[in-house]
Amino acid sequence: MSLPWGLGCRLVPKWLIGRGLQGSVPAGLSSSVLVPTGLSEMHAGRSELAQQVAAEQAEQVQLQTQLLALTERLARSNERLARLLAASAQLDQAILESEAAYSKIVKNPQELGGILKGEDGHAGEGSEPQSTSEEDEAREQKHS
Repeated sequence: MSLPWGLGCRLVPKWLIGRGLQGSVPAGLSSSVLVPTGLSEMHAGRSELAQQVAAEQAEQVQLQTQLLALTERLARSNERLARLLAASAQLDQAILESEAAYSKIVKNPQELGGILKGEDGHAGEGSEPQSTSEEDEAREQKHS
């Protein structure tokens, strides 16, 4: 069915259908009286749609702004996390090395004595003679 001024139904928005534009013209009125009413409704609909478009565009700008801010926060967070993970890995390595050294010392306590004596020897460079293993055993028996 076509409208009185020749527009097809496909060009009319759904919200206009059933608002007095279709069907018979009331007695005593010509179809030209309906045209301004229909046009004003179309203009009102266009204004309403323009407001909705503007609102959606404003929301889109706001969301893009928020997305940019969140992207920057995420980048800073990733940098902090990378630094923390690197520090954690270094600490884990230091712990492993310390545990390995402690394990060696527990298994062979004489090795620690040799290491310490070696350090003492480097500090004095021959000022004291190195003790023999018999002297070390005698000292350990005294302390025990």
